[in-house]
Amino acid sequence: MNKKGNITTTQIIFMAVFVVVLVIVLYSSSGAISNYLEKIGILTPTPNMTQPATQETQIFRFNIQTNKVQYYDGANVINFQSDAIEFKDKKINYQPLKDAFYNYYHGINEYKGIRKLNERTNLSNDFKDKVYNKNLDFYYEIPILLDTCAIMVNTNGDTIVKLISRMTEGCTGKVYGEFALDANNNLKMKYVEGFSNDIPILKKTAVNVENTEVKQIISGIAIKWRDSVFKNPINLPYTNLPDNKPAAMKTCVDKRDNYLIVDFNKPKETC
Repeated sequence: MNKKGNITTTQIIFMAVFVVVLVIVLYSSSGAISNYLEKIGILTPTPNMTQPATQETQIFRFNIQTNKVQYYDGANVINFQSDAIEFKDKKINYQPLKDAFYNYYHGINEYKGIRKLNERTNLSNDFKDKVYNKNLDFYYEIPILLDTCAIMVNTNGDTIVKLISRMTEGCTGKVYGEFALDANNNLKMKYVEGFSNDIPILKKTAVNVENTEVKQIISGIAIKWRDSVFKNPINLPYTNLPDNKPAAMKTCVDKRDNYLIVDFNKPKETC
């Protein structure tokens, strides 16, 4: 009895294993099952294998450091290098889209004034000592009280914040240091290296900011000012294919690292 029972159990286990292996072999090419099996380590993905493109995917991204445009076809990110890409309902031209991205982030043309221009922020009364050493020959030529002015996003995508005297009206006048926050939130500064006829001379090369408190304060000011633009939608130009006429749609911009990302399938009037 026991012997017969053991043989039956073994046979059942053997058949179950056989069925599982057969299922894997027959359906390994299936997208969902194949992906699952790859995740749990049963299958190894074929080298250079790509997923088929999804024609209705209309996602584009703009690199704010290189000013290059790419699009997502549902499986892969591809450089947008041709004059235009056609979808079911629209044609998207390269240069107008690139210009729209650039002008939006840099505050040019229709986007000028979205950020508060020359925004000033008061700093703590001891901020000067967090930046400049008292042993410097020109230490006492630097004002005791300093403020910041967030003034622009330069062509490299860096947010520029200047140090000015609190006694200065607006954001003009002498600059006692210049910060640059890049797209990945790395902060550098051009320090004052001396004075000429009472005019501060900044170093030509920016260096990393080492003081943790200064990095936190200035980065916070720069990020808040820089990202305030994303409260407004971007206006994306395209050609409407049914009637072949110029058109545009508004949508929100998603910033991830140094990329601005938009989806033509998700129009939005407010962000």
